[in-house]
Amino acid sequence: MSDYQSLNNAHFNSTAGDYDSSPQAKEMTEHACGAVLQEFTALTSEEHVKNASVLEFGCGTGLCAFEVASKVKNLLGVDVSEGMLGHLNHKLMTNPENEHIRDKVKTVLYQIKPDAPLPEPEFSQYLAGSEGGFDMIFSNHVMHHIENVQAVVDILAKEMLKKDGNEMSTTKDMQALNNEHFNNTAQDYDKLPQVKEFTKRAAEVIVQEFIDSTNEEHVKNAIVLDLGCGT
Repeated sequence: MSDYQSLNNAHFNSTAGDYDSSPQAKEMTEHACGAVLQEFTALTSEEHVKNASVLEFGCGTGLCAFEVASKVKNLLGVDVSEGMLGHLNHKLMTNPENEHIRDKVKTVLYQIKPDAPLPEPEFSQYLAGSEGGFDMIFSNHVMHHIENVQAVVDILAKEMLKKDGNEMSTTKDMQALNNEHFNNTAQDYDKLPQVKEFTKRAAEVIVQEFIDSTNEEHVKNAIVLDLGCGT
């Protein structure tokens, strides 16, 4: 797992308990779920949607998964954050309002791979055989957290989606989304051990490379710009 992915996982593990209370998260999810269900129905039919097997890639705490699950046959939520999935499963099993979808929603803690898009027993249950695959795969404000988006999209579309299935992804303007994310997490950013470790290593590499390409005297007198200095 890359440093980038590790930092993302650490962030979402630490914020899982408070994620649902974010007004931005609720607003984004409400719009996204409505758009996904409307588009899926428009591309197929209401009857098809009711009988659909659906995968949410990056399901988080279930804000969108629960809404979509109420309209389809079953939904599998995949995420790499143990904290987020733990919060989802807790809500699913303890909130009375989710009782009607408990048998529909399953989750798996997993990072999809080209040679193993799902672990067992989920692979055999959802993907094996000529009839295997999902009728619809969607992600909600997830792709900006992925290092190699094209590789992930290829796995979802080619290894996990039925031939006549539909794949959808929702996101806001990338710059606005990034700004919102870092504004909301700035106060707690320095508390993440992974951030401190990653930043320390990065700073050491940068300084050493600067010295090697010039000299120590030059470095001491240098005027430096940090683009994206964060906290």
